[in-house]
Amino acid sequence: MEGFETAEDYILYIQWASKLDNDFIHLAARLRQANVSLVPVKPNEIDFFLSKRKVPVIILTKTIAQYHKLLECKKRHFDFYLKSGRISILHLTSFKEVQDYASFKPKKDYIVLKLPLMADDIISKVLNEFSGKDALSERWPGGRRARLPQMGGES
Repeated sequence: MEGFETAEDYILYIQWASKLDNDFIHLAARLRQANVSLVPVKPNEIDFFLSKRKVPVIILTKTIAQYHKLLECKKRHFDFYLKSGRISILHLTSFKEVQDYASFKPKKDYIVLKLPLMADDIISKVLNEFSGKDALSERWPGGRRARLPQMGGES
């Protein structure tokens, strides 16, 4: 994929328990084949990974306990970073989407995928959505250079 070319590319994976789940292990192995590292983090550790580029985050909520943890952590950790454009979230869930984030869907900063899904579908969606995210951050932030009118008239 053209967006993920170096070993430095990573996607954060929100870890709800102290022990890594099997879903993380399978996703990490599949993403490693595309030279993307899946990094498990707790919600309060996201700010350590933020840099100049927009950081992609995967949130997996399969149980009601995980969904309640998401709702608890949403205001403290995800709201500010999502509103300031520092993260983009791919939410894999078997529950309804977080209603407060519906306004971020047109900008593709909050993407919801309903479970159950095949692993191939998840991997292809992750690579398609996150591979070109920081292409805009490579552009000069000052815009285009102004052109001065030609002196000398037309002949």
